[in-house]
Amino acid sequence: IDITAPTISVSFDNNSPQNGKYYRTTRTATVTVTERNFDPDNVQIRVTNTDGVQPQITGWSHSANSGESDSATHTANIIFSADGDYNFTVDCTDLALNRASNPYTSEEFTIDKTVPRISVSYNNNSSQNGSYYKAERTATVTIMEHNFNASGVELRTTASDGGAPRLSGWSGSGDRHTAVITFGNDADYTFGLSYTDLAGNQADPYGQDSFTVDLTNPELSITGVANHSANKGVVA
Repeated sequence: IDITAPTISVSFDNNSPQNGKYYRTTRTATVTVTERNFDPDNVQIRVTNTDGVQPQITGWSHSANSGESDSATHTANIIFSADGDYNFTVDCTDLALNRASNPYTSEEFTIDKTVPRISVSYNNNSSQNGSYYKAERTATVTIMEHNFNASGVELRTTASDGGAPRLSGWSGSGDRHTAVITFGNDADYTFGLSYTDLAGNQADPYGQDSFTVDLTNPELSITGVANHSANKGVVA
């Protein structure tokens, strides 16, 4: 006779997410079923991952009083090592077909181990004398990242005229996120960028560029002599 329903508990080895639900390392869930008459084939663990990769589920281990006591425990681990947004549920019945009194449903969490990548391209690479440009320059910044966080972008710009430019708003297509920054005034500029994603992964920083934009044509003036004048002394 078995009238006692199994109970399920789930614990995690990592409960310190970034930004609420993001983890940059493997996360392992330990599933414990308390039940006298346990059958591992009657445990249903259903996992969804937006990236499609399923976690590893280890074999079950059993306490010494398995089959003899209602306090007998049976444990297995679910190892979430691949990138993705995860949800999972655990339910079970015992050999007498008593269903678990507390089926488990997880909150969504994300594994993100992938380091973001930053690239920068310019629309104007026609410099004179090394780093001088006679037309404005626009830089397109591209960050490849699945879990993008615009507030994780740290822009470092200076301008000798005091008006350091800023990035435009970000636009995205899949994992590609782009923004532009325009250097449109006469000034000596420096430009650098770093980025940290929602899981705390840091991209290799984009090192500092230094260049000058000079849109102003030179002006010539001649003084000290009048046009069509006659001069009996030195004209300088």
